[in-house]
Amino acid sequence: MIRMDFFESVLTRIINRLRELGAMRVWVSDKAWYWVLKKDYRFGEVIEIE
Repeated sequence: MIRMDFFESVLTRIINRLRELGAMRVWVSDKAWYWVLKKDYRFGEVIEIE
């Protein structure tokens, strides 16, 4: 159970960070999508997820 708790905590941190950044999943088709991690991203800016 410790492994499951660890993985769940990692995913929770990542989800929370994506929400803080305002990340959006953009669907290209029914099966393809990509992430916009930060709406106001500027060229050269480093985006840290975790």
